[in-house]
Amino acid sequence: MITKTKIEIDDFLMLIHWVFNFSALEQKKFDHMQLMEQAETYKLSSTPLDIKIHKVDDFMVDVYRVYERLSQMEEKIETAYDHIFPMIGEVMSKILPGSEHFSFPSKEALLKEIDRFGDVFSDMMENYQYEDTEIRGIQRNFLKDKLKDCTEKEEYERAAQIRDRLKTF
Repeated sequence: MITKTKIEIDDFLMLIHWVFNFSALEQKKFDHMQLMEQAETYKLSSTPLDIKIHKVDDFMVDVYRVYERLSQMEEKIETAYDHIFPMIGEVMSKILPGSEHFSFPSKEALLKEIDRFGDVFSDMMENYQYEDTEIRGIQRNFLKDKLKDCTEKEEYERAAQIRDRLKTF
């Protein structure tokens, strides 16, 4: 099985910005500033990021943590947009003059961005080779879950590809 070594720079930047934002929200140290600066430089020339040159194993562990958090949040986002945000808007309009023009980002746009994050993360788990044992363990478990999902959905060709990928561990 051939693995990829380069990731589109826009996809990589999207991952790193999510990790950066989650680190800020959780008031945790962001350990990938140099990697983010290098990626921003690559963006200027639309050059894909080569993971053979730029070690991303530790970063991918953090991406996995964000992926897990986002997976848990999707239902909560639905509830917030359907029930909580309208109440906040109503209260704000009564308390703050002019706030009736304030709006939250659309639910669809946010969910679409979360789906994009998941798609890029899945691609990185399925098609890239890592050296660090922690991310390899995460990758192996992710692929096992993906294999189970494909089998349940009767996507046997895709399941066979994932099975072949799992044999490389």
